[in-house]
This record gives sequence, C-alpha cells and structure tokens, in this order.
Amino acid sequence: AQTYHHRLPHLSVVSGTELPHNWTGKNWACWQAACLAQGEWLLFLDADVIPGPDLLHALILATPNSDMISFLPFMLLGTWPERLILPAFLEFLGALYPFTLVNRRSSPLAFAIGQCLMIHTQAYRAIDGHAGVRMSILEDMQLATRAKRAGLRLYVAEAPDLLAVRMYLGWHSLTEGLTKNAVAGARHAGPRVALITAQRLIVGWLPLQLLLFGWLTHMQLSTDTLLALGVLLIAQILIAGWIVRKRFRINPAWGVLLPVGTLMYFFIAANGLIRLWLGIGVRWKGRVLEAKD
Repeated sequence: AQTYHHRLPHLSVVSGTELPHNWTGKNWACWQAACLAQGEWLLFLDADVIPGPDLLHALILATPNSDMISFLPFMLLGTWPERLILPAFLEFLGALYPFTLVNRRSSPLAFAIGQCLMIHTQAYRAIDGHAGVRMSILEDMQLATRAKRAGLRLYVAEAPDLLAVRMYLGWHSLTEGLTKNAVAGARHAGPRVALITAQRLIVGWLPLQLLLFGWLTHMQLSTDTLLALGVLLIAQILIAGWIVRKRFRINPAWGVLLPVGTLMYFFIAANGLIRLWLGIGVRWKGRVLEAKD
C-alpha cells in the first residue's frame, strides 16, 4: 500500500495501533479505518480480493435502494480439494441464505460477506459498526444481522465479473477455514443448518439412495422404475456439471463429484462441532476458538 502512495494522492495509509483486549484483529483494523473515513459510504475489501475495474461503479448503482451492499466474488479454485469441496460448500451456503429472501426487507434472514461489504456511514454508526461485533469471527454475518434488526436495507448479489478471490491454498488452509466457518455459521443460522443439511443430502444422493434401498430390501424394481431412476441420475450429473462450469469455470466433470464434495464438507463441519463440544476447540490462524468465542 505504501508503494502506491505517490501514485494516488488521495490515498492515506494508516498504521494500526496495538490490538486492545476483547477485539479480533480484523475488526479492530476495520474500526480504526472507519473512524478516520469521512465519506458517505464505507467500503471494506479483504486483502486477498482482486477487484475489477467496474466494481465501484456497480456498487454505486446499488446504493439508491440499499443501506448495506455485499457482492460475492468469483471463487478461484486451484488444487483438487478446492475444486471438490468449495463448490459444494458454496451451493450449501446459497441454499441456507437465498438472496431473494436476504434482500427482502420484511424477511429476518440476513447475510453478508466481508470480502466485499459496503455500508452507508450513518447505518454503520447506527449499528455500532465493527465495535458492535468486536469479538466475532463471523463479523460480516453479525453486521448483516444487526442491520436487518435495525430495519436497514440489505442487498446481496453474486458478482463473478466484478471481483475474484482465492480463499484457500490447498487442503490444510481449506479444512481450517471451513471448520471455523461451519462452527460460526451453525451458531448464526441455528436450526436452519440441520434442515438445509438434510435437504442437501437427500437431493444430492436421492437416485443412488433409491437404488441402494431397492437392492438392500431385495425390492423388485420394474423396468420403468429403473429407467426413471437412471434418467434422474443422468439429469442430476448434467445439472451439476453445468453448475460447476458456469459458476466456477472448471471442468464440468467435477460436477459428478459434487455429492462427494458435499459429504466431505459436512464431515469437516461435523468434526469442528464435535471438537467444540468436547472442549478441544477449533484452530483458526494460530488461535484456538472455544465454545465461548
């Protein structure tokens, strides 16, 4: 950031002060910056986000009817664990938080992603900003919840052509990050997590489940039933291939493994919840998150 200072006259690079007690590092950094900013809107971008040239224009276009705006970036997937598990995780996230409901003012459902979050300064002050979620490791979701409860207008959208990010760099960082997200997300979403988990498992494995049930119970399935199950399975594979190609721009063959990725994500999430329940805690960036966090 310092190297750009002479090229951007209006850029101010500020060194943060020592982290106070009962604050997470990111929330403290964001709060310090927000207190110094003097604009009508505050835009928070994660350090690993790659913004496109049209991002600011698109955000400004969304401001007339919104108090808080959050754009989901295009997800860059490198290693095989990323390509296997992250599409399943993001599909689960989309089912857990349908954006049509999030964007409806009358709906209590709230969602935001800290990778790209813009909020009107008055709205930010009204909900105490990052000071109000100072200890949260899911500060984006907590800010969205506080905004919804205050009657503010949320607008969330996928923006794969406006910004991109690579969240994880392989198996270790992926499992650590998803474990943390799963634990924090389960606390935030409550019973909806169990409901959507059951739904994703049923939908993702339905054709195979029916065939396996027939085989285990020695049920004589008619030719028409077998044909229908086969067509359903093929349709499921084709749709999954289309999803991973369109949303993640990877080989559609990865769509065949989407149900497997779903199972692996649920295993990672369950492991985190069990560790928390046993009092072992969940590790995130050198810090052990415990039940009280």
